[in-house]
Amino acid sequence: MRELIKKINCLFFFIGLLAGPLFGVGSENLKTPQAVKKSAKNVINMQEYYDNLSEMVPAVIFLSPDCTTGVSDEMLENFFTELKLQMVLNSYFKPVSMAKFLDGKYTEKKERNLFQFFYGIKGERYQVNLRGILKPKIFKCGNNYIVYIALLPFDSSGYPITSLRIIKTEREMKDAVANCLFELNSLMQKHNSGKVKLAVNPFEISCRTLVEQKTGEFDFIKTSFSNQEGIELKETDDMFSYILAHQATATGLYSATPLGMIPEYVTGKSTSASISAQADYLINTKLVLSDKMNVITLSLIKADSGVLVKTAKFFTKRLDIDEIWEFTNYFLAEITKSIYSEKNYRLLSDISIKGKAFYKDGMFIGWDSIGNFPIPAEKTIINTGTMATSDINNNPNNYYSNKNDDLFVFVNNDEVKIFRGREGAYVWNLLEK
Repeated sequence: MRELIKKINCLFFFIGLLAGPLFGVGSENLKTPQAVKKSAKNVINMQEYYDNLSEMVPAVIFLSPDCTTGVSDEMLENFFTELKLQMVLNSYFKPVSMAKFLDGKYTEKKERNLFQFFYGIKGERYQVNLRGILKPKIFKCGNNYIVYIALLPFDSSGYPITSLRIIKTEREMKDAVANCLFELNSLMQKHNSGKVKLAVNPFEISCRTLVEQKTGEFDFIKTSFSNQEGIELKETDDMFSYILAHQATATGLYSATPLGMIPEYVTGKSTSASISAQADYLINTKLVLSDKMNVITLSLIKADSGVLVKTAKFFTKRLDIDEIWEFTNYFLAEITKSIYSEKNYRLLSDISIKGKAFYKDGMFIGWDSIGNFPIPAEKTIINTGTMATSDINNNPNNYYSNKNDDLFVFVNNDEVKIFRGREGAYVWNLLEK
C-alpha cells in the first residue's frame, strides 16, 4: 500500500469541532468527500479510511507544521501531507482540525504561556474524545534535517511526548515520519512523568558579524542572520530548545517542555513566576552566533523563587548536528549536577559504537557515541539500531537475538558497569532471579 501513496487522491478528512457546549457540526465546517471515478486506478479514498478508523485510535488536535530557515515550502508541504497519510493509513492517530476555532480565539491575543494554552484547550468540551495535541516541526541544520513531532497528551500536565529523526534528504521523509508516529503511539500508552519538571524557554538568538578597523579595533555588530554550516540562521530559528527538552525527557530524570512549541497561539517566552505552578525549574538560554565563535549561555532558574541556580557556557566554532548534540548533553550534565545528588544519577560517557544509533525508553538519543548523558542510578537498557529505527522496533525478540547490540547499564555503588549484547541480557536476567 505504501507505494501507492504518491498516487493518492487525498481528500480533506478533518472534522470541524466547536468548543463549549456540544453543538451539531455545521456544513460549513465539513468537507464533502469527492467521488472516486471508477476509471481511476490505484487511488485511495482517504475519507473512507478516516471514517473507518477504530475508536481505539487516539484522536488528536493536529496543528500545522512549521520550520526553520532552509526548509523549502515544498518540503514543508510534503511533510504535512506525509503526516496526514501516515496517521490515517497506519492507524497511529486520528487527526482532527480545530484551526477555525483556535484562530478565532488566539490569533489576536495569544495565550501567555504553553501551560495556560494546554489547560484551556483540555478543558473545552468536544464532540470527539480527544486525547491530546500534536505539533510537528522540521529543522534545517547544515546538511541535515531534523524531523520533530511532539504530542501533548491530555492525561499529562502539559509535558509532551516527543520523537525525532535526523535525515539527509527528502527521500527519507516517509520513513522518518512513520517511525516517529509509531514511537509516539507506543510512548503514549506507557508514558510516565519524570521526577523533575523543566520548562525550557526558546533560545534567545543574537546574530553578529565581525567588523575590524585598520587601527586594530573591532566589534561584533548585530545582523539579521548568521551563516552556519552553509545555512543562514535567523534569530527566530530556534531548534535548540526542542532538542534540549527532548534529550532531557529521554534521560528519565526529567519531564521537559519547550515553551515556544506553538508560536501561532502562544507567546513563547515565559517568566519563572508565570510557570511556577507547573514547573520546578525554568531554563533560559542565550545563543550568540558569529562568523568567528558561537557562545551559548544557559541559566537554570528555580521556578518557585526565581533564584538563579547555575550558569553554564559552551563555546563552539561550528553549529552542525554533532556539535548541537554535544552541547545539549553537556548542559544536561551540568544542570543534573545541580539538581540531583550524586547518588541518584550517573553520566554515560566514552561509549562508542560506530554506525549505530542509540535509543532509550523508545526515544532517539544520539548516534556513533554517547557522552555526558545523565541517567538514573539504576539498571538501564540503551537500545541500538539505525538512524531510522531501533532494532527492538524491527524485531521485538531482539533481546534474545545473538545479533543484539544493546547496551545493558548497571550501577554498582560508584561503579557503572556496561555489558553489550547477549552477555548483557544474561546479566539482566540473572539480576532478576
